[in-house]
Amino acid sequence: MDELRKKELARLRKTLPKEQYKELEEVMWILRKRPDNLELKDQETLEKLFQHSPLLKQAYQLKNE
Repeated sequence: MDELRKKELARLRKTLPKEQYKELEEVMWILRKRPDNLELKDQETLEKLFQHSPLLKQAYQLKNE
C-alpha cells in the first residue's frame, strides 16, 4: 500500500495544481486508518484522493477487507 501511495502521489504531484496536491499530502496516515476510525475531514481527503487515483481506492478497499 505504501509503495502504491508513493507512486501515485509522485504522479499526482506532477499533474495536479499545487493547491490541489497540497490537500493530499497528509494521506499516508489517513490510508492506514480503518474506515470506521476516520474523521469527517479524513473522509473528505480520501474522497478527493480517490477521485484522482481509483487504483488507490481499490487498494484501500482490499486492505480493509
